[in-house]
Amino acid sequence: MPQQGPDPAGRPINIRVGDVATSGHLYRFQIDDASSTRWLATSRAWRPVSSDSAPARFSTIDILIVSPPNNAQGNLLYEGEIVQVQWCDEPHLETSRLFALSPAPAALRSPAGQSQLFQSLAPALQDPTERWRVRLLADRLRASGFEILADRLDQISLGSEALETVATTLELQWRRGLDRLVAADPVMAREVAEALTRIATVNGLVRPTWTPAVVTGLAGGVDRLFSDLLDEKLSIATLLARVDAWLDTQPRAVAWVMDDAGAADPNGGLALSRAGVVDLAGRGGMAQAEFNEDRPGPGVMVTPLGGASIVASESMAMSAIPMRISLGDWSVERQVVAGALGAQPPGMPLSPFLQPWTLSTWLVGSPIPAPRDEATAALLVRRVDGAWEIRLECRTPTSELPAGDMVRLWFGSSRQPRAILRIDPRGFIIDELEPVGEDESPTRTPVVIQRGDDRWSCIIDLPPEMIEAGSMVRLGLERRQADGTRSLWPRPVLPEQDQPGRALIRLDHWFGSQFRQVR
Repeated sequence: MPQQGPDPAGRPINIRVGDVATSGHLYRFQIDDASSTRWLATSRAWRPVSSDSAPARFSTIDILIVSPPNNAQGNLLYEGEIVQVQWCDEPHLETSRLFALSPAPAALRSPAGQSQLFQSLAPALQDPTERWRVRLLADRLRASGFEILADRLDQISLGSEALETVATTLELQWRRGLDRLVAADPVMAREVAEALTRIATVNGLVRPTWTPAVVTGLAGGVDRLFSDLLDEKLSIATLLARVDAWLDTQPRAVAWVMDDAGAADPNGGLALSRAGVVDLAGRGGMAQAEFNEDRPGPGVMVTPLGGASIVASESMAMSAIPMRISLGDWSVERQVVAGALGAQPPGMPLSPFLQPWTLSTWLVGSPIPAPRDEATAALLVRRVDGAWEIRLECRTPTSELPAGDMVRLWFGSSRQPRAILRIDPRGFIIDELEPVGEDESPTRTPVVIQRGDDRWSCIIDLPPEMIEAGSMVRLGLERRQADGTRSLWPRPVLPEQDQPGRALIRLDHWFGSQFRQVR
């Protein structure tokens, strides 16, 4: 655990608080945005820097820490400028009563569930603008009987006097705002506090599912709520109306398509697609998926703040069709290719490659493509000799080949893949499912790699044994780099998922058909 102490970048300053001269320190921090790679999408890395050493491409923030004299009043005077100060009494929020009836995921009762949650909170614990949530969550866990886990969360330090001050100040402000709301409407205050500290079981792991500060596509970010709670000029009636409107924006549940065709039965003409659903409101209920209301998929009981994987079946479709996903009285529709995509000239695009879900993109159901300088494109093409090939092109940030860069092609069903071909840009292909003895090395099939200033590319023969009955190919693709960065096609995955979903592609419609291709 990092020890709290003076920051190396702190610069002593003189300042006035009202009419009294005092001293303080000025700190500068460089902020590295890691939102695209973390589940907690607002978490950032902070590091102290001197006033003139922060690279221009990074954002920085200056933090002024002053120890005011006793009974200080008025504003700050710093370098000839007046800094407005809002003097506040310390809040007295009784969180044991606020969270007394709050639900907790059933998986949290196990040591494994508690360990999962602790690990998933690590980014927020090291971000001074987010730690207030973890401290509120610790109070919620303590009220639910998870004292040991709550104490562990409370003990984590940011290792910096300046960052600790920022984190503590924000926490006190949130508690003060909730204090005000409790006095006006205790029931509404509990609903807000639960939404701010929401956790749930997602894909078997207990993790935060709260609404981030700002979420593109979701009106219920917490920044506006924070301003309203602290705005003393708002009447109580106006405050309650705005808070009630914010609560209405909070999702009751989340549902997403996990796999379009990985479990389909091409021989029987049956589509079987898989989706995930998670309860966020603490009410639970029966979860179900269906393409046709006359043939719903099997129901799965979801516990409060729990999740489930559900399936729906339908006759093979030739286009995207809606899958209705329900949880209790809540439902939503998601488009699914419950059948095969038609390979047609000039080629079947196997793109765009999508980044894994982050908390923000998952909540709104809007996946994000890989960054332009790491984008991947693939095309399935039929050659004049009747064989098939996949043309692959991978962009790179620089002319240097990124260490550990690779592409995987997953063939066959999700439960029993036929092959996992790993393309290494050093010039070879390995089937990761090839049986290899203890002292043997896997077969390295040579492949010609073309190098450019900002990309590498190759052409891969589609092995005939990967073509299933009915001229079908089941395929998912993944690009992975040494730093853990990933992108996938045809669907994004949750961070801990290893393999992508599958798309089903028909090859026998290359020469004209009524088959409608869906992109």
